[in-house]
Amino acid sequence: PVYFTTEQAVCDNYFADGARHLYVPRLNTLSNCSSIGLRAWLSESENYIPIKLPLSGCFEIDFYDISEALSALAHDIVRLTCASFETVDAISEIPNQRKFLAWQLVEYYYSAFYSAHSTLKICGFGLLQLNSQIIRQIKRRAETLGVELSQISQGVYCVNICPSESKMVFYLVAKYDDSHRGLWHRYYDFLNVLLGFSVSTGALDSNCIRPRKISDAYSQSVYAQLSQQDAEIVASHIDGVKNILNKNSDCNWLSWVRNSINYNHAFGIWYPYKTFKAEYEKLIPMRNLYRQNSLNESFASIENESELVQYVKCCQQINAFNMDLIKDLSVRHPENKSFLKNGPLAYLNLHPLA
Repeated sequence: PVYFTTEQAVCDNYFADGARHLYVPRLNTLSNCSSIGLRAWLSESENYIPIKLPLSGCFEIDFYDISEALSALAHDIVRLTCASFETVDAISEIPNQRKFLAWQLVEYYYSAFYSAHSTLKICGFGLLQLNSQIIRQIKRRAETLGVELSQISQGVYCVNICPSESKMVFYLVAKYDDSHRGLWHRYYDFLNVLLGFSVSTGALDSNCIRPRKISDAYSQSVYAQLSQQDAEIVASHIDGVKNILNKNSDCNWLSWVRNSINYNHAFGIWYPYKTFKAEYEKLIPMRNLYRQNSLNESFASIENESELVQYVKCCQQINAFNMDLIKDLSVRHPENKSFLKNGPLAYLNLHPLA
């Protein structure tokens, strides 16, 4: 899709129109990304200062120059998005084996898993798994600089990036501290933030910056960015994804389907296909959906489809949301030299739709 200025774009209705206000500041100005991601950078770099914070399970890292860390974040976004594209593009029709669906459905899941991580990182809601090696390096840096950080431990941390203050704040929140279930809780809460709902994470607010009073204005909502009509279009697609994610009342339905296919051989899609329903013609051609505008009518009324169609469409809606952000972020580079041009956008040019 072609992106325009904000005034023009809202008429065309893209997910990015309701979410770009959340982009990590300065991310759109990067022309290159690091050769390593943020986890590796934290493990190897000496160019940061760990700071203890008063809340338990959190700490701050101050930078001499935050550009290195932003470049490492850009690497993660490129890596995750390219992995998402390649995973979903690997789904293909198998001649004479038209019931071989199981692993292709797992691929749909992982494409959405990568896209969700990318979207969260772009919009400042990123998660980062800090293992024992990385924690040891952070503690070593702290000890060298006379900072006491004995209370921090490994886990999946929320990352709040503040380029204007050259710092990142890391928060350990129990419901996000799991590689799959935690991701989908975080993504669900991110969607709620876009809808203007207050999200509880204990002593912290939805993106782990500060507690928010009920009376506070909520400028992060799509309704604060767009006209009522345009906001409702974006919100309807957000609601569609939320409803699917929360089908089991735990925000984890996509992962549950993936596990059911992997470990229980459910849905009748493994040989001898005793309960298999002939949906191959629906499910495999949907591999191209992520390249459409994420608010395309093809994504509408997900809840009215069969479970496997709901699953695939939800995965592809998440992929399409990320695609919108990638393209929109790229065109907002002041010199049209975005770091994304040599990553996801180069991939799309190399592998156009057949």
